[in-house]
Amino acid sequence: MIYPIRIDLVPLLKNLIEAIQPYAKANNIQLQMSSFAESLEIYYHPEIIIPDLTRLICRIITFTPQDFFVELDLPEQDYYQKEALFVKITNSGASLIALQSHILEGIKLTTTLNETENNSTEFQIKIPIVSCDESIENEMMSAPESKSNVYYSPFHTGLLRHLKSHFTSIKNLEKSTESMSQRDAIFMKKVNAFILAHLDREGFDTVKLGRALALSRTQLYRRLKPIIGFSPAHYIRYVRLNKAKEFLDQEDLTVSEVAYKTGFASPSHFTRAFHKQFGIKPSEIRQLQNNKNRNTNNS
Repeated sequence: MIYPIRIDLVPLLKNLIEAIQPYAKANNIQLQMSSFAESLEIYYHPEIIIPDLTRLICRIITFTPQDFFVELDLPEQDYYQKEALFVKITNSGASLIALQSHILEGIKLTTTLNETENNSTEFQIKIPIVSCDESIENEMMSAPESKSNVYYSPFHTGLLRHLKSHFTSIKNLEKSTESMSQRDAIFMKKVNAFILAHLDREGFDTVKLGRALALSRTQLYRRLKPIIGFSPAHYIRYVRLNKAKEFLDQEDLTVSEVAYKTGFASPSHFTRAFHKQFGIKPSEIRQLQNNKNRNTNNS
């Protein structure tokens, strides 16, 4: 699981170009980069972007004739309030349109090709940007206004709003931490990543969380408590229950299946903890979801 990170994209791309230079020189290709800005900070998923850009550049170098150039360009663009940023890679010497199936094989980033003047090719790569205040949309919240005319009582509508506020609080916590300290924000994302990676393991506790973060139990407490306001053990439980609520909302699982999937020893233990956290029983959430599905199917 790789969380999106906030990083300056310009030096990252420059370092990437520098790392590929030996391959370009071995192919007698001049590899260069241009950018409209000296700094450009965005949130993005590194596990997709870095490998895909590396593969694209190397493959374009491979099929570009010797003694020509390949250029990566970060063109001027209005990326604020946008969902994506665009990067261009241009080669010279030969059109690569006929080879696009080979060049784009296995590439996950959305990439379009255009043949330009002077028998060259322009690759436009779409880099998805993750908003720092990204929240998880709850489809059930919009049900009363949806075209399916599914009806929820005022009690159920209020209940769904209450649950959504709890569910988005993990994301909100990361956002508020980001506004205070980049170091703390990164720490919280790592904490969440480890908890979610061991979600179904009942024995994953503060000792194991601390070990994963190279911290003693005491050190973990001292790092985490000032950020979130409660103990690591409490937070592990908190994340488990918020994830359980997501499973009840979005997946066709029984309460027992959700209990074991989120690391609780038994369904009864899970039900008590869930009721204490949210003020209702997980079976009520499951029933709400079942009712929604039936109403949607009948509409």
